[in-house]
Amino acid sequence: AFEVPPDDFRSLPVNRSVLNFLRSLPCCHCQTGPREQMNSRTSFIDASHIYGINKDIMDSLRTFDGGLLKHETVNDSVILPLSPEPRNDTCSRPDEGKICLRTGDFRNNQNPGLISLHTLFLREHNRMARKLADINPHWNDEIIFQTVRRIIIALLQNIVYNEWLPGIIGPDAMTKYDLWPLKDGYTNYDPTVDPTIINEFSTAAYRFGHSNIQGHFDVVNEDGNGARAIRLEDVYFQPFEYNGDADGTYRGLLKEPMQATDRFGDTAVTNNLFRQPGSPAGSDLFAIDIQRGRDHGIQPYAEYVKLCQNIFVETFADLAQLMPEDVAQLYALIYEDVHDIDFFSAGLNELPVPEASMGPTFLCVVADMFKRLKWGDRFYFEHREQAGSFTPEQLGTLRETTLAKIICENTGVKSKLQRNVFRLPDSGKNDVACEDLADIRLEYWTERSASSDDDNWL
Repeated sequence: AFEVPPDDFRSLPVNRSVLNFLRSLPCCHCQTGPREQMNSRTSFIDASHIYGINKDIMDSLRTFDGGLLKHETVNDSVILPLSPEPRNDTCSRPDEGKICLRTGDFRNNQNPGLISLHTLFLREHNRMARKLADINPHWNDEIIFQTVRRIIIALLQNIVYNEWLPGIIGPDAMTKYDLWPLKDGYTNYDPTVDPTIINEFSTAAYRFGHSNIQGHFDVVNEDGNGARAIRLEDVYFQPFEYNGDADGTYRGLLKEPMQATDRFGDTAVTNNLFRQPGSPAGSDLFAIDIQRGRDHGIQPYAEYVKLCQNIFVETFADLAQLMPEDVAQLYALIYEDVHDIDFFSAGLNELPVPEASMGPTFLCVVADMFKRLKWGDRFYFEHREQAGSFTPEQLGTLRETTLAKIICENTGVKSKLQRNVFRLPDSGKNDVACEDLADIRLEYWTERSASSDDDNWL
């Protein structure tokens, strides 16, 4: 736990003097020396949030029939499977008949946005599994499942590097760090690149997104009008209301802008994080993020400015070249020494890089990590001559497939989409019709059976 000052408004509603905080587990097999933390997730962009981080979790999500993932159907809509242990999952309320959902990541019930995206990729997996079963009727469950899983991973990687990341770090950084996917041809895996997630990325820089969180979800009608707004603080770990048609939530996600990367987090996460029904207050995500950096031994902000920008911060006045002057003055009131300033806090306050969503020091860490995750991943979808490498035709159709098309094929959202759904709508000027978006051409995965007259089957 860490202390809450008596005059802090967070202590007033519930008369509390501390916020609960659990330290990260130490690495039990590491060498002696400074405390190191374990990464409880996989390092790679490998859809482990869909399929799980190990075989036991993955197997628990499979039907073992036709390559399909387990699912439920409510009001003719496919949703995520229900929790198998509702009395032990810390989310469900079985006595009220309210059961939470499950995926490859236990955090999926956290909010409606996460639930919607998990549901989307469950539907896409099963859609492709059924198509591949028709294309290759001689394939068994295992071949279908693993083939679709490999395709989903590739689509996710393409979406991250081609659609999402350019808006986060900007086009110049995409070029500088060699992150753009190719238009054609292959890339080469570099076994000398270490793709291990670095502590500064997971504990500080990549948490920039906590500042972008909106405090509500708009549920939007088919005509594009907002039917209602759901406050995030009211629906933490309450997926029950979304077990039916989630199309309104998808439309809201496509329409709603993110907040700017700065020190002004929404009260849904700064005052009411994971607030339980009936409770007057929750926790504080920004406070936890700062404390997490201290828990992990992250160096002060000035060290990363020196590393990334070759700028030496020796006084509080030096901060004015990196962030708004009034913010720099606030740090002088809060910290005794400029070298004590926490990386997460100051990184949020840096002036953003043009066409990017963050300042240069956070950008340096984030871009470097995504470079490692691309070139150091043997199974990155564009690499040649690796187990599971795609044919040129397969690679071409993977590159053409967008998140917008996946939404079109698996939801009732058929209009008012941007080609890149991470971009805000612009009054319909650049809307695309679903039929104008390329769907993945699964016929490129056709395999002739051993009984075929053609001896050249794969």
